[in-house]
Amino acid sequence: MPKATSPPGASLLSATDHRLLLIDLQSHMAFAIKAIAPELLRNNAALLKRAVKAFGAPSTLTTVSENSVSGPMFDAFEGGHA
Repeated sequence: MPKATSPPGASLLSATDHRLLLIDLQSHMAFAIKAIAPELLRNNAALLKRAVKAFGAPSTLTTVSENSVSGPMFDAFEGGHA
């Protein structure tokens, strides 16, 4: 019996045809989010960072008032990139 194979679809994401945009993943901004606990949000952000790095995808991080009211990016994103 022949082995079935399926080539990747043209509509699947690749590391060259998309970019991950992360906005305000900052410690003080997390307290305004009520749909998820802050520690779970940080854990999810860390997992997302690892997945993006493994996939070789580009990413852009943006913050507001990092040096004052909103605080630094989550520890997972220290160094300014995913």
